[in-house]
Amino acid sequence: MLPLDALSAAVVVSAALGMARVALKPPFRRDLAALPQLRLGLAVAALGAVAVAVTLFLTVRWTLHASAVAAVVGFAFLWWRARPGYGQGRGWPAGSLGIGASLDAIDNPRFYLEQAARYGPIFKMSQFGRPVLCVVGLSRGRALLQEHASALAGAALPYNRFAEKGLLRYMPRDQHREEGPLFRRAFSEAALAEGEADARRLLRTHLERAAEASARAPGGVDVRPFLGRWVIDVLADIMFGLRAGDARLDDLDRIQGSLQLERSGGAAWRASMERGLSDATRILRALATAPRAPGAPPSVLDALVQAAPETLEDEGRLRNLFLMFRLGAGDLMGTLAWVSYQLSANIPWQDKVCHAGRVTGAPNGMQPGDLGTRVVLETLRLQQSEYLYRRVVKPMAYEGYQIPAGWILRICVHESHRDPAIFPDPATFDPDRFLGRTLSKSEYATFGLDGHGCMGAAMVYFFGRILVEELCAGYTIRTTQDGPLEHGTRHRHHWRPSHRWAIAVDRRS
Repeated sequence: MLPLDALSAAVVVSAALGMARVALKPPFRRDLAALPQLRLGLAVAALGAVAVAVTLFLTVRWTLHASAVAAVVGFAFLWWRARPGYGQGRGWPAGSLGIGASLDAIDNPRFYLEQAARYGPIFKMSQFGRPVLCVVGLSRGRALLQEHASALAGAALPYNRFAEKGLLRYMPRDQHREEGPLFRRAFSEAALAEGEADARRLLRTHLERAAEASARAPGGVDVRPFLGRWVIDVLADIMFGLRAGDARLDDLDRIQGSLQLERSGGAAWRASMERGLSDATRILRALATAPRAPGAPPSVLDALVQAAPETLEDEGRLRNLFLMFRLGAGDLMGTLAWVSYQLSANIPWQDKVCHAGRVTGAPNGMQPGDLGTRVVLETLRLQQSEYLYRRVVKPMAYEGYQIPAGWILRICVHESHRDPAIFPDPATFDPDRFLGRTLSKSEYATFGLDGHGCMGAAMVYFFGRILVEELCAGYTIRTTQDGPLEHGTRHRHHWRPSHRWAIAVDRRS
């Protein structure tokens, strides 16, 4: 082989190894582990590419040199684009658009804090090649949403297409002004207090089962399956009027579990989603028209149909409600898992809650002051409330920077809640930091910063408080096993406790 051939071959091999190192970072490895079809497809593609490349290199020598030149040019461009100063001549903020940094953001829980410390509270990064404007600081983010509302739109995910007008959280402003108040009123009329006794009774049943399982398992138990069943039961009761044990609840639970919201395409996926949502709306129509039991409190579905009878024929509205149930169950379950995690790691707070006793009734105020809810507030400050996304649909000027259309905006809520000027010793779990103190949305915003905020805030506080009080009144929990925090393979996924996390659930004497 001639020296030039050897040099070209070395360049091509080095480029291939560099691509492999980036592609096999942990997020991509998790996708490979979870998706056998992806593994097979990539293996076939890689073998085919190698066979074609070897054939060409052996028969048409210039292709080897051309590949080497292309590799050098391509990597030079990627290096240039990944520089923190790239785009500053066009008014872009500092920060790397490199694919390596993009993957690091998925796997490093401190990524955005570290970037803000390095580049300031406004910086750029990329999510699989798409530029992202990152903003740390709730007051800064809130002002951005208000001042540039016309330049921003919801960052809709693929399942948004299955509702006629889209999901409420992603609707354009004009449509949201029509649908938002209707849903907000229906959620505000949910009879939380009327269902409290049953919710507590159901939870005590599931906690007792967890305690029994813990007694049989010296290494502790995963409490999440026990909490997950309770979440489905209580949300279905509040939202649809379905009580635990009803066969129709089992049907809805099966449907919500079958919806693959993480997927993004394919005929089989579209058909499965369409089938599941059609079945769900058929059940909701039947529930809304069936006679209610005497004295039964109204559900969100009841309130929605009573306020707007045309809802029964509005497929998009009913699908919205069911998807709120599906997404709300996942978000509430994530919050309750973190609440349990924090309590199991901060045992003295369990005794404080036990001694404080129970509080009854629907949540009072935007940030209720009872100890159980303060535990929830502090948990949400530390975990689960991580970000707010928008799409930049028009070019905009912001704090001296020029942001093109096509970018994504990420307001870093999780990192904003670490501001020591607002939360002294921010890494410490301290529910009493909310004692006698109501924070503005510019200081604490776990449920949104604008009109697209979460409508289930009261439910999160309500069911979160019930879990905290019932858990601490009847049991003590402690972590027996743990591992590193875990994250899905997409930037929008939430951090969660390790799958190895387990607790001992001991009955109080």
